[in-house]
Amino acid sequence: MDFEAHLSTLAELETFDPVVFKGDGSVPQSVCDFVLALSLVFNDLKDLLDIHLVLNDPKPSGLRPYTKQFGAINGIDHHIFRLVGGILHELTRLIKNSHEVTDHLFFQRLVNKLPVTAREDWATLSAVAQGEQKPGLLGKSLAIIRNKVIFHYDPGVIGKGCIHHFANAEEPGRRAFVSRGINMATSRFYFADAASTGTLPTILGPEAADSLPGALVEITGRVNTALHALVLGFVSERGGAFRGNYDVA
Repeated sequence: MDFEAHLSTLAELETFDPVVFKGDGSVPQSVCDFVLALSLVFNDLKDLLDIHLVLNDPKPSGLRPYTKQFGAINGIDHHIFRLVGGILHELTRLIKNSHEVTDHLFFQRLVNKLPVTAREDWATLSAVAQGEQKPGLLGKSLAIIRNKVIFHYDPGVIGKGCIHHFANAEEPGRRAFVSRGINMATSRFYFADAASTGTLPTILGPEAADSLPGALVEITGRVNTALHALVLGFVSERGGAFRGNYDVA
């Protein structure tokens, strides 16, 4: 699926009065601002997941290892994983530092009206943000992302990842790859992607390094399903009537 076709699956435009994000006597401005922040997190995660899906649906056929196309796709996919990890890490920090908002009666009422699955996933996300241990894929994955730094440019960690990758290569004497073009468009440092990939076992341990990137779509989807329900529920609770048939002319 090309990107234009993917964008065509978006629902039609609707509008509502943005005054819903202005606090009043019953809903503090801090609650409005928190929900607005959640809506931006939703978009950022959706963007990365969209890129991942377009990149891999359908997965380019006939790609062989040690080609520039194979290396670029794998490198971009790993980059997406690191960015998702960074956003989810920041989301847990946001929730942890917003307990006055999440404890507010209006917000609690909003959470209680969520569909069951969204409510359970929000509860897991909130618990992990406060440092609790939760079972299941979502709880364990979020705990790893919350506690492990997998998205910073730490030179020492990247260096160890490089050593790990090349020391554990399936064939001895594996060489580093590069597309040495004359500009950014024609160049890529595949060895840097390899070093970044190699950081995961050193940071997370072999088991999590194997399982966590593969769970990218499910983790992101479940978090965003909860955020989607919260944001739309907030707008509706505040009287923001959705109006369709928006005329762009």
